[in-house]
Amino acid sequence: MGGEGSIQGMITTLRNNKKLLRSKRMFKKERSFLNLKQEYFKAAGGRLAFKEASKEDLLKIRQKIIQERTKNTVLFSLVAALIFSCVF
Repeated sequence: MGGEGSIQGMITTLRNNKKLLRSKRMFKKERSFLNLKQEYFKAAGGRLAFKEASKEDLLKIRQKIIQERTKNTVLFSLVAALIFSCVF
């Protein structure tokens, strides 16, 4: 019959999408970020110790992120240029 390949593709896609959804079990405890955060807070005895970052540390982190971003954009542009130069 005509169209069986495309129909099978749709069925497979729907099944895979359904597998990606959360399972809806009645008795399973939901493990979301907020629930985990509350568990950690209880385990710490009600107090969480956060580290304070100095201005120098924040500046180093900022510079590192900027360097990584520029490196990624340069690599992406080089790869894109190579791909387009080979295609055309």
